[in-house]
Amino acid sequence: VLTGVPDIHELDNVTLKGYIDWFQMVVKLILEKLPEQSRAIFMQTDVKVTKDGSHGQKAKSGSYWQWLDKAHIAILAASQVPGVRLLWHRIIFSGQLT
Repeated sequence: VLTGVPDIHELDNVTLKGYIDWFQMVVKLILEKLPEQSRAIFMQTDVKVTKDGSHGQKAKSGSYWQWLDKAHIAILAASQVPGVRLLWHRIIFSGQLT
């Protein structure tokens, strides 16, 4: 399975905690439904959240308050599924170096 869990700004009226709980539930459901000896690859982008809970395009300019590390959240969720193990983890930079 190659998939990505929708980003927080793609959902309506969800709090940060609600999103994290939902994200972990989705990851666990996918992993629990995999046939034995199968693999799942999650392609995710992290999110910067401001102190007032804004994120993505709704965030006001300025610094962010919290970094939402979706790889970490996915690994925590996977640790709750018996028989699941992490085979690899990659970080990919898709911007431009100057």
